[in-house]
Amino acid sequence: MLVQVRRRWGFTLVELLVVIAIIGLLLALLLPAIQRVRESANVVRCKNNLNQLLLATHHFHTDRSSLPAYFGVHPGVGGTTNVNNNQPFGGWLVHLLPYLDHHKLYEHIETAIGYFGTNQGTPTGCTNVCVQWTTQQVQQQQCTCVQWQTTTCTSSGQNYNGHYAPPTTYQCNQCVQQQCTTVTVTQNVCSQYQNQPNCPYGGTGIWSTLARTTVFDSLLCPSDPSVHISPGQGRGRVYTNPGWGSTNYLANWHAFAHNPNVPVSLKPQPVFSGTSLQYRPPLSFSHLTDGTAQTILYAEAYASCDTYGRIALYSWQYHNFGISWFSEPNTEMFQVRPSPRVFAQCPSGMDCCNNWTVQTPHNALNAVMGDGSVRSFRAGIAHSVWYSLMVPYDDQPVNFSQLQ
Repeated sequence: MLVQVRRRWGFTLVELLVVIAIIGLLLALLLPAIQRVRESANVVRCKNNLNQLLLATHHFHTDRSSLPAYFGVHPGVGGTTNVNNNQPFGGWLVHLLPYLDHHKLYEHIETAIGYFGTNQGTPTGCTNVCVQWTTQQVQQQQCTCVQWQTTTCTSSGQNYNGHYAPPTTYQCNQCVQQQCTTVTVTQNVCSQYQNQPNCPYGGTGIWSTLARTTVFDSLLCPSDPSVHISPGQGRGRVYTNPGWGSTNYLANWHAFAHNPNVPVSLKPQPVFSGTSLQYRPPLSFSHLTDGTAQTILYAEAYASCDTYGRIALYSWQYHNFGISWFSEPNTEMFQVRPSPRVFAQCPSGMDCCNNWTVQTPHNALNAVMGDGSVRSFRAGIAHSVWYSLMVPYDDQPVNFSQLQ
């Protein structure tokens, strides 16, 4: 009698280990390639966001004959954008909202301002809500310089959180003789307040609940490593309760508001005064005498940097690209792939995020020029080149072909 022996087909332990090792080796070879492809796609998206910002800015300039105000109301009153009236108050993005498909949010901000009778702060409760606006004629003194003196101005330099912003030397014209006249300016003021039983907005203007909780997808770069620093805030947000929408793109203050024909004090006024540099009236493209192709308008940055979040709707103090929160101009060098760790946790010798400048998560910093071209800048370029690209009137053209 024949006994049929069934043979088992399968893998031995050695064979299984060999297969697993081969799969692991293939994954190790493929993973860097996949990451490179993903990063390339992220770079394209981040550059496209810069293009969208630039396009919105040009449309705004066509309608308003100037760039949006860097911070405050647009275009300002009496030489300052720090005006409390019924106009939206906030960073440059606030004024671009209708040009970035955020018409309803912009209208909501206007409605909240009209409701509270103020465009700044977070009113408590719903007492003294504005129910009627009127125009008011105000006498103001406006001065015109009749004699200028070209000189060199120097910011004093500051320390913050281990980062040092050295004194920055820049060209400025100081007035040595001016002629002043009294003019009548029309302002919108609230003429009647009333207590309201409900509080539908939570705050006025950009402090309304809707404005603070809006996430701006077109301002987010997916490569940003700082989003993991405070995961409880959620994607596209900084701070909590209720927090703010964040941005990975900052505006160059020099291009938006640094008019060399306006006197600059060596020691700027207190930060929150109407004469501080962040409240300078907006410039137009005609002020960029080096040419739009030689002037950076926007550049990449981490959304969270050394304990400070880059709030999309509130540029002053949180953005710091071209101007420090001490209201002093600077041309701090950009950073390439710094660690998102805060300075207090930064290991010795490691380059960690400096919130007085811009930084990129890519191998090169992407920035969009005034003419719409997106340029990539690698670490190691001379600071004099970076200075010329930030300051729009230094008469030092940059040969981009030499930067490649």
